[in-house]
Amino acid sequence: MRWLNLLFICLVAIASGCGTVEPTATFTAEELAAYIAEETTVASDPGSDESSNSSDTSEMTALEQMEVAFDGNPSKSMIKPKLERAMSLYGLARIESNYSRAGSVLVRLRKANGIPELEILDFMICSHVPGVNTTFAAAAAAAATFISVGDSC
Repeated sequence: MRWLNLLFICLVAIASGCGTVEPTATFTAEELAAYIAEETTVASDPGSDESSNSSDTSEMTALEQMEVAFDGNPSKSMIKPKLERAMSLYGLARIESNYSRAGSVLVRLRKANGIPELEILDFMICSHVPGVNTTFAAAAAAAATFISVGDSC
């Protein structure tokens, strides 16, 4: 089990340093922890262009906020199954505050790397390795890094 975690870390390190495309952002463990621990919601991020898309997001669910904030404004029916699958794979309970935190992680990664949120979720799902324990935020950052260097599932 321990060697699988080490292998995963090595793969992330190798992928982020290889290829002809340089990742546009590097994330520290502290930044990843801050993404998932942050209490703000995806559409109420001060200074974000998404907050201007809706006059009042306080009455919206996290999934409704994601419809507004995610690249291309996908519908809840497109977001929910992928998000719930990824949350399940990476041990994140399906409660409203976690939906909001997961959405925040994905939006911030898109802003940092230019990779659409649903593409990150797809990669998180297809690249999941049973028995390798990692957080949702770390898996999302790894997926964004792998995609940014040209990897695909």
